[in-house]
Formats: sequence, C-alpha cells, structure tokens
Amino acid sequence: ISKTLNNMGNVFFLMGDYDNSVKRYNESITIKEKLQDNKGLSNTLNNLGETYFYLGDYEQAIDNFRRSISLSKREDKIFDNQKYLGMSYFYLSNYDSSTIYLRRSDEYLADAPQKRLTILPYLIITYSKTGLKQESKIAIDQFREILKDHEPDQKDYIIANWAAYEASKFLNDQSNAQKFLEDAYFEFRSRSKDIKNRSDRDKYMKTKLHAQIVAAWNKK
Repeated sequence: ISKTLNNMGNVFFLMGDYDNSVKRYNESITIKEKLQDNKGLSNTLNNLGETYFYLGDYEQAIDNFRRSISLSKREDKIFDNQKYLGMSYFYLSNYDSSTIYLRRSDEYLADAPQKRLTILPYLIITYSKTGLKQESKIAIDQFREILKDHEPDQKDYIIANWAAYEASKFLNDQSNAQKFLEDAYFEFRSRSKDIKNRSDRDKYMKTKLHAQIVAAWNKK
C-alpha cells in the first residue's frame, strides 16, 4: 500500500496536481514510518521535497530533503537531495548555504555533464553573490562548454533552462537569456498539453515556477 501511495504521488506530480501529490506522499510516509522502511521512506521524502520545491514552499522542501539524506545510504540520492537543497536555499536568498550544497552535488556529478547543466547556472550566481568571482567565471566556462554537446536531463529540462535564463539575465546576456526562456516556455507548454483534464492543467500552469516562466515570456 505504501508503494502504491508513493506511485500515486508520482502520477499526481507529473499531472501537476501537487496538492494531491503531497497528500499521497504523506500517506505513504505514515505507513513506511510504522514499517520502519527507511529505504522507502528516504525515497518518498525526496519526492515530497521535490513537490514542495515546485510549490515554492522552500522551507518544507528543505526539511524533507534533510530528513531524506539522514536516512539514505545511496550516494546518488544523497547528492540529488543536496542539489535540491542548494536550489531551495537559492530561492530563499541564502547564497552561502546554496553554494555549499550545489558545489557538493556538482563535484559528485563531475562525470554527468547533462545533470550539471541544472546546477551550474545557480552556481554562476551564488559564487558571484558570495564574492567567489573566479569560481563564477569557471562555472560560466564549464556551462558553455557542456552546452556544445549536451542538453539538460529531460526530468530537469524546464528548471535547468529557467535557471540558465536567470543566470544569463544576471550576466546581462540578453540573447542567451531569451533562448533559454524559449526552451523552458515551450517545454512547459508541451507538457501542459499532455494533461487532458482542464482543472489539472490549470493547476500545473499556475504553480510558482510555471507562473514565473509565463510572466517572463509575456514581457518579451
């Protein structure tokens, strides 16, 4: 039952129905806690953290990512959580903490260029805001080099392009900013069309990230 509830949460997440996703994940967590299923609990806490991240509730996201890390024994899961921790702290303007977690995740993913495309745009900004100008320049060069041969992971395609848009704006690189915004916007619109139920589609389109993408697009 706990696995089924987790899977239902995943389906609601893909539909953009984050409220029902949170509900199902929490029901799964309650059962997994009773079963002392720490492995399953860590995975569902990670899922719940991601859902809160996309809802824009970064404090709740951080709490769940931290708890997931404390229970996980898999390095890939730990550093995925740390990536999202860094991104959550970024949107709370806590750039010191953001830099720490993003850098840890980026170093772990040194041999996974596609996944780094989600992290490096944030690091470009956080390095600069924390006075690490040289590190910011290195991150810019690495990001541009990876882009020559790779695109972001499909799972992170929208957030990666949105982060690249924000980084390009930060660097006053308007040409690339518009390109990344277009990629984020058209992918978001394509996914929204796959949601057949109109009310579910509206929920998906009104989440914080997607509303920001639409607002930026409408300013073009």
